[in-house]
Amino acid sequence: MSESSITEKVLMVLWGRAGGRCEYENCNKNLTIDTITKRLRNRGYVAHIYADKQGGPRWDPQKSPKLKKDISNLMLLCDECHRRIDKDEVQEHPAERLIEMKKRHEKWVDSLLNTKKKIGTIPLKYSANIHNDKIQIDDSAVMNAIVEDNNIPKTATPFDLSLQNSEIYDNEDAFWNAEKTNLSRRLNKVLETCPLANNFSICAIAPQPLLIFLGTLLNEKKDVTIYQKHHNSDNWYWDKSKKNDSIDFNIIPPKAKCKSNVAINFSLSANIEEKSIYDSIGNDVAIWTLTIDNPNPNFVTSKNILMEFNAKLVNLLNKLKNEYPNCKEINIFPAVPVSIALEIGRSRIPKSDLPFVLFDRNNQCGGFIEAFKIE
Repeated sequence: MSESSITEKVLMVLWGRAGGRCEYENCNKNLTIDTITKRLRNRGYVAHIYADKQGGPRWDPQKSPKLKKDISNLMLLCDECHRRIDKDEVQEHPAERLIEMKKRHEKWVDSLLNTKKKIGTIPLKYSANIHNDKIQIDDSAVMNAIVEDNNIPKTATPFDLSLQNSEIYDNEDAFWNAEKTNLSRRLNKVLETCPLANNFSICAIAPQPLLIFLGTLLNEKKDVTIYQKHHNSDNWYWDKSKKNDSIDFNIIPPKAKCKSNVAINFSLSANIEEKSIYDSIGNDVAIWTLTIDNPNPNFVTSKNILMEFNAKLVNLLNKLKNEYPNCKEINIFPAVPVSIALEIGRSRIPKSDLPFVLFDRNNQCGGFIEAFKIE
């Protein structure tokens, strides 16, 4: 039990900065309404980050006495999260973690209430099973990426486009059709919910054909910000110090002179040997390679690099359309970061560019398998 008497002024400021919501990451419960009766009710608890009495959670002999009534040391929480940090899981909630939660939540609330900025982006997340792994993306990761990017989300949590609790995996024939159907329907539902929306922000991890397909659904008619999960980190937001990063994308023309069967080898996060493409679709194919020096999964460090890639691929697709008038489709073999996979889809112009036949690297067969076609 707290021994400190917090002034009414401090309490009002704390409630205001928290927006009347629980400040624990990924909770955001409304603390002003009874969830059952829907009547107005104070459901908030004021918790100390550094305990205000000796022996309390996170007591610090230097900081606690100085900060026991200071708003920087107070969090607004729901009952469940209050118990979590002060009783049930104290060791997992050091002061530094709680300070960061408070900082991010209050920054998000301030952004939403700043009338000088335009509230407009629709936060989205999408994940799907990869091999035997169930992939999940925390809501807080999406919202933090958007806020750090000086953008403002329309909703407090992202719309989830994922097929919930799926037990279907990418080595099963039913996987691709189930995921495609779900993606289309869920995105359509978002558009029905927000009919005037034309600005989206997305974090996604899934097999690359599905990311490319999602990119086609969020085509150039939509203003889309794509975020990339950074290696060995839970962060998705772009490092502002690298916003001008650039990279040279190289296009290597084919050795074969086939005029009716074309493939694009995207050797960007890793090298794809041409033999694996021949093994998948035969030797009678013209393979164009889009690559960089020293392919690796961490080369996308800025949105600027995504724009450069998009421009390079659009030019290549136009070139293929002109050079191969008898070609009916383009075979796509991707080894790319997730953000690039989304851009591959967004680069395709519906009803103008050739259909994409998407291939996925399959560990069980040691090569690529055909996933599906995008008409």
